[in-house]
Amino acid sequence: FFSLHVSAMPSPGSPQPVAVLRGHSAAVNTLDFGEGGHELASGSADGEVRVWDVATRRTTCSTVAHGGLSVLAVHLLGRQVCSQGRDGQIVRWDVSDGAWRETDSVAFTSYSFCRCALQQHLVAMPMEEGKVVLHDFRSGQTAGCYEVGGTTKTGLLMYLDVVRAAAAQRDYVCAGYESGHLAIWDLGQEREPLYWEKLHNEPLLTNAWTHDGRYFGTGGADNNFKLFQWADNKATLQDTFEYSHGASCASFRSDGRILAVGCWDYRVRLYDCRKR
Repeated sequence: FFSLHVSAMPSPGSPQPVAVLRGHSAAVNTLDFGEGGHELASGSADGEVRVWDVATRRTTCSTVAHGGLSVLAVHLLGRQVCSQGRDGQIVRWDVSDGAWRETDSVAFTSYSFCRCALQQHLVAMPMEEGKVVLHDFRSGQTAGCYEVGGTTKTGLLMYLDVVRAAAAQRDYVCAGYESGHLAIWDLGQEREPLYWEKLHNEPLLTNAWTHDGRYFGTGGADNNFKLFQWADNKATLQDTFEYSHGASCASFRSDGRILAVGCWDYRVRLYDCRKR
């Protein structure tokens, strides 16, 4: 069983965040906890990328990237930050001393609002007709192509991720669609999805997994965030939470106890998650 708890005095109705991080001046599009969970990276619609100290709830360093265009994805990799912008660039930054130094960049051809997904040397990119193409940075070659198939009208790709499920020692390619469907494939196996289900009545905008791969959450334009248990290629709904401003991005801390949700009201909400 998976539930949300509030560390402060409980109140009726929907759970309240244990902290709200303020500093962005535009909608927060993307979030990522670093390894260990002590830092959180965020990116917003005006090109700003921030790194936060979770304990002090303060910004440790920030920059305006991608020519001030919207930041679609951030990844916190030790003392490096990787960001994807609407300028068609994926940039790797060195922030080891608080300064932002560009160390590498890669151009991509998709200018939709769907974020590319990074895992080490692999990047998953959205393509036409809901297809997902996996590109290998090291070889410069295509490493795979994934599609749903069948006659279901999925609409545009809205969300992509490459997930490592530690408990199962498996890697998944996850895709959310305009139709509200979620597709999950085994990485490296280009066949029908392991899982294919309509989870939201509006476009599915975000999908976050715990480090062990036993739980995941999805957020949609229908102002619902849903929590699922994942086992034997099946997802079991644990709880549903409503948001008045929409949940556009989310990330679990590495221990699965803290869930960060970025919303359309420019704020990041942190929730205390406990398994029972």
